[in-house]
Amino acid sequence: FSTLASTTSTVGDYDITVATSTLASPNYDFELGKGTLSITKAQLSVRADNKSRIYGQANPALTYTISGYLNNDGASVVSGTPVLNTDAGAATAAGEYPITVDAGSLTATNYTFIIVPGQLTIGKATLSVKAADKSRIYGAVNPELTYTLNGFVNGDNAAVVSGSAILSTTATSGSKVGSYPIQLAMGSLSATNYNFTLAEGTLVINKATLVVKADNKSRNYGNPNPDFTATISGYVNGEVLETS
Repeated sequence: FSTLASTTSTVGDYDITVATSTLASPNYDFELGKGTLSITKAQLSVRADNKSRIYGQANPALTYTISGYLNNDGASVVSGTPVLNTDAGAATAAGEYPITVDAGSLTATNYTFIIVPGQLTIGKATLSVKAADKSRIYGAVNPELTYTLNGFVNGDNAAVVSGSAILSTTATSGSKVGSYPIQLAMGSLSATNYNFTLAEGTLVINKATLVVKADNKSRNYGNPNPDFTATISGYVNGEVLETS
């Protein structure tokens, strides 16, 4: 048997010829008939490439990969392009979404196409949780500690965040003048489409004010002035004038 078809022959029908070779029979002659070798199309895989982005961003360009070429073929044997699509938009919540593929205008002489969808992963955006800087006077109680949230996208606001952060400082009413960190912990903060980064604030304790009042004095005409003295008021935290 023989045929002109080889591994690199294109799709189509090819004759299979037969020769008698060593066939022999005392009672028969032989009539030879051709057969047919049908070469059918191989399959190429058209796969949507997996993609990722952050919540609130535009979708990345959707791309695809074709694999399964034979006989040293390459992309040049394929014409046309597939159609790729995803239902996810900029406002779509964090999660995983299919990237669909349609063969579109793809054609190839020797290949059919198997379609494989991909996946778009939308990751959470990041909110900055910043402890607000505060200040007070020495001896006063600490002000209310607060924080701000920054980094919202898609018109979101604090309504999409549940729970609250925990704020604390080591400064007390008896703490000396200076700067003290306002520490921040996640607490019960959560949001469907956001992660959180934490940033400390600073509590600045400024000096309190003492009033130094010259004491009223009197003397008779012609006498020397009396000793002048003063009264200091405004001490806090149980402090008093130190004398030596």
